[in-house]
Amino acid sequence: MSEKLSVVPKYYPVNKDYISRLEGIVFVPESLKLFWVEHGTSFFNRDENDELVNEDALNVMLSPDEIIDILENADEDDLETYKRGLPFFERYDLCYFLITAAGQVINEYNGKVTVIADSIDDFVSKLTEDSSFYEALL
Repeated sequence: MSEKLSVVPKYYPVNKDYISRLEGIVFVPESLKLFWVEHGTSFFNRDENDELVNEDALNVMLSPDEIIDILENADEDDLETYKRGLPFFERYDLCYFLITAAGQVINEYNGKVTVIADSIDDFVSKLTEDSSFYEALL
């Protein structure tokens, strides 16, 4: 059994104007908007001593302006994938988890959809307990 790598997120506020701008482009699940307003964005890759727990994973919750940039630069295949959910979490460089309209956190790869968590709160809870919990699901 691999060692759990717990993390302590350090949240950064999200500008509500960016949330509104993103909503003008695409549907944003209510749970994600609420999370941004209440907590902000964060990297989920440092422990209580501010030490990096996984050098390979970015584990960052994206901000609305970052999502806008992703959508504006997406190719046709990416846009097809993003019909299943909004990219909101970058686990590795250019590798995103999506949040569905219903609020589920999913991974889509080659047409296969895997549910990572039933909600954003569930996802963050699991992530802070073990920053690579999702690897066993993929």
